[in-house]
Amino acid sequence: MGFCITLEPIDIENDEYLYWDANGRSVRISISGKQVTGIEYGAAEMPLAEGFRRHSDAFGLHVDTAGPFDQLWHRVEEAKSRLPRRKALLSKLFRRGKT
Repeated sequence: MGFCITLEPIDIENDEYLYWDANGRSVRISISGKQVTGIEYGAAEMPLAEGFRRHSDAFGLHVDTAGPFDQLWHRVEEAKSRLPRRKALLSKLFRRGKT
């Protein structure tokens, strides 16, 4: 379970992201340049379940945020997969026969 995204070093340094481990404990990541130099536990700005609730709200989803975190992750991802796909910019510009 997990995903890979690109994080900007400046945003990590400025605490723009929140991180949790697989057990829902808040962690802080330290970097130097583009290299991770440390990971430590810290005080949570919000519980992981609240992070999931905010994430699902941002997509307009209504997902039950109770229960084990791995199940919650799957519920959110399943709900997101049912959303209609947004059309890419180029497909909007070059669509045929519709104005």
